[in-house]
Amino acid sequence: MTNIKLYWLPVLSISRVLQKELISQKLTWGFLLTGIVLLFLSVFLGEISIQEKIRVQLHIGLFGINFVAMILAFTLGGFQIHREIERQSCALELVRPIQRSQWCLGQWLGCFATLMLLISTLLVLHFGTIQFVLQSQGASGSLSLQAGWEFRYLLAAFVTLLEAVLFFTFAFLFSMHVRPSLSLACTFVLYLACYWQSDLEFYARKDDEGFFRYAYEVLKWLLPPIDQLKVRNSHFIFNAGAESLNWTQGVLFLSLCFLWILVSFMLAELSFRRKDLV
Repeated sequence: MTNIKLYWLPVLSISRVLQKELISQKLTWGFLLTGIVLLFLSVFLGEISIQEKIRVQLHIGLFGINFVAMILAFTLGGFQIHREIERQSCALELVRPIQRSQWCLGQWLGCFATLMLLISTLLVLHFGTIQFVLQSQGASGSLSLQAGWEFRYLLAAFVTLLEAVLFFTFAFLFSMHVRPSLSLACTFVLYLACYWQSDLEFYARKDDEGFFRYAYEVLKWLLPPIDQLKVRNSHFIFNAGAESLNWTQGVLFLSLCFLWILVSFMLAELSFRRKDLV
């Protein structure tokens, strides 16, 4: 127990300092302000729509939150380690009795905490605006709400958070090997591959030689089926009977996400151990 405590104390200290530093940066506040503007835009577009105000507000709001979350995840994962190495702050911290694995884990946790704080704030604001519109303007009259829609919204929020952590960890791994611009490009390619699995399946079926068909079958079990897990839409959240959740895809999505987060961080930590910091 003492060894575990001694290992985690520097990790938590590094993550706490990094989180305070990231929160104090103007770029972080810029992301938060962008998300808030998109939320207000969703409310405005919902107000001018006819009998679809809650659907419009939900879709545009979740799209805006997901957009900000992905940009922030790509930025934190791709630039943080490179910035610390360029400033040589990591070299100064590693002079102390701190292992490279502790420093790497502290950096990941600090970025993770900042990412979760920002996205959770936007999700709470979005949920609050939906509740306000439902109660004050009687918007539920134009939409058949089923009981438990709040829980289904929480499920959609959890998927958004998990997706952001997944691509942040991918970018974190790539940043150990390439420059930030290439790290962002590699992460974006993986992002497109996860979201375009249905399109990849269409082209795989058109392949006569079978190479792309086999390649798609391999990718289908390696990449999380984000495009097939349709939980961020009004049909699922407000009326679960219209489009029920595919639990097979849900379990596969959760398993692959947690597996890739763990594997990507372990590979990043191993790469950082061998990285030349000079």
